[in-house]
Amino acid sequence: MSRKRITVEQWISTALADSDKGAECSGLCLMYLKGIAQEEIHTKELKGPQNPKALAEFFIDRACGYAQDLAGIHTFKLLAFYGKAEPQAAFPFTVSDGQLTVGDNSSYSKHEATPAGLLGLLMKHNENVMQMNLAMTTALVTDSMATRKELAEATMLVRDAVMSFAEMGQRNQMAALAFQRETTERKMFADALPAMVNHLTGREIVPEGFALGKVLEGMAGRIGPDDLQMLVSMGKLTPQEAQALAGHFAKVKEDQAKQAAIMKTLPSEELALTKRDAAE
Repeated sequence: MSRKRITVEQWISTALADSDKGAECSGLCLMYLKGIAQEEIHTKELKGPQNPKALAEFFIDRACGYAQDLAGIHTFKLLAFYGKAEPQAAFPFTVSDGQLTVGDNSSYSKHEATPAGLLGLLMKHNENVMQMNLAMTTALVTDSMATRKELAEATMLVRDAVMSFAEMGQRNQMAALAFQRETTERKMFADALPAMVNHLTGREIVPEGFALGKVLEGMAGRIGPDDLQMLVSMGKLTPQEAQALAGHFAKVKEDQAKQAAIMKTLPSEELALTKRDAAE
């Protein structure tokens, strides 16, 4: 014959009437068990005569109200105090879906091997599966959104870096073109300066051959064979003069190409000094 199940009211009645603790029951405390941790739900101090049924209903309502929105079976524990700081009696009970479990009389008990227990077990299994799927879906969506945000931030950083490098390269290219233009202009002015000095002073301060050579050297970079042919067709030059100028211009360009090849072989420091001396 199985032992009769003890209800919350019966345990409270026994705790109030217990004379083995050396003092009357001074208080009851409702605790919620979360794994190995405990959470205090309510503590009631007792003075004078008490109604066990009213106390049982009070603590059961507290437990069911606390667990009404919590899925699954949850364990609570009643603690009895007898004038000391430590409890001297305890009684655990369970609540499922906001209802007190009452053994064999409810499908909320502990899923016994009965049709009612099997149905409760299947319903609980389906509920757990749905909760697991919902949690997994929520985690996947959260991770996906976080990954998309990180990818967008990384894309913005890469785009800003590429634009910054492009602007830097464009500035460097413009600076190089400006330097090249200024250097060419200074060289052209320096080549034409001897002839200008001789013309303005009316004397041959700079040897005429040197001045003429600098002028022809400057013209070599601007006048090509087509330009000479056009001057011949216009009657400005004879074919012999055009041929002589073309030969001279070709020699000047060949010398300039050799000089450029030599400049490329110089180290960067020597090249900078050479350009600075040429500019001066």
